[in-house]
Amino acid sequence: MKNESGDFKLKGRKMAVTTLIFDLDGTLLDTLQGIGRSMNRVLKRNDFPVHPLSAYRYFVGEGAENLVRKAIPHQQQALVPRLLAEFLADYGLHWADKSGPYDGIENMLKALTGKWTLCVLSNKPDRITQKCVHHFFPDVPFKTVRGQIDGIPKKPSAEGVWGIIKPLDVNQSQCLFIGDTKIDMLTAKAAGMASVGVTWGFRPREELEVNHARHIIDHPMQLLDVLKAYEN
Repeated sequence: MKNESGDFKLKGRKMAVTTLIFDLDGTLLDTLQGIGRSMNRVLKRNDFPVHPLSAYRYFVGEGAENLVRKAIPHQQQALVPRLLAEFLADYGLHWADKSGPYDGIENMLKALTGKWTLCVLSNKPDRITQKCVHHFFPDVPFKTVRGQIDGIPKKPSAEGVWGIIKPLDVNQSQCLFIGDTKIDMLTAKAAGMASVGVTWGFRPREELEVNHARHIIDHPMQLLDVLKAYEN
């Protein structure tokens, strides 16, 4: 949050931050059209109504299975396993279509590299998460990249966060979690770490405020201003 002078105001005790954990879709990458087009192709092949791409802003964020559940007619929920397989097959071929980093993301990551440990935690299937990160950010030395893995609870569970930070030998007070939805804010809360909500993603500022984002930023480079508040 900003105070009247325009500076970011830190709530709570200041701690040195060493590790930044980013959500992927809606935070680093704009993937909305690619995801929506893949799901709409599946719907069309099965003679179900398709959705405007803007509707997918509220379908994504909780994993592929929940995306399918939200996209198909309520009375057809028994078809979720088959349609999920169809979606993953289609999106597995088209994950890069109509997708790419948001404006300012590459410059932000360049500014962060070498100064903070950078990680990614997504509810996108792990295989596709890995492909996206390596394709769109080939020169960024992410320490850990993790998507949805069978047997590990999805965000907003903190299990994925623990799986990232324990091998790094850091605690939650040394981390920031950066994302664009309530799922990300709730993940940070569950893990006991400060959250940074971004307004350029899939959800509005109000969702971030209601879910108690510690900081809210409107441009990627503003993350550097937030981090200054955590310097010793």
